[in-house]
Amino acid sequence: MENAIWHGLLHKEVAGRLAISVSMSSPNMLQCTIEDNGIGRTLAKELRSKSATTRKSLGIKLTEDRLSLVNKHTTMNASVDIIDITLPDGQAGGTKVVIKIPVS
Repeated sequence: MENAIWHGLLHKEVAGRLAISVSMSSPNMLQCTIEDNGIGRTLAKELRSKSATTRKSLGIKLTEDRLSLVNKHTTMNASVDIIDITLPDGQAGGTKVVIKIPVS
């Protein structure tokens, strides 16, 4: 959620949208979906490279590390998928992140 706000929605000129849903994708798999209609990862990366700040975003790395720890203790794999949303005109339409975590 933090990445969606800081990297996707912050630079948007009009009001943005952030949608969060949590569901069971199967009896033993929790799915959390975070979707924004921000500027997209490509433009966010370009803006970050032009910025004077040297702050490094660690959100995705920390999430991947945590899911890796979960995977060491279960036979079902936790995962994170990042999907770039493209509008019909080919422009970036935001980002969708799907996190799956096994539950017992």
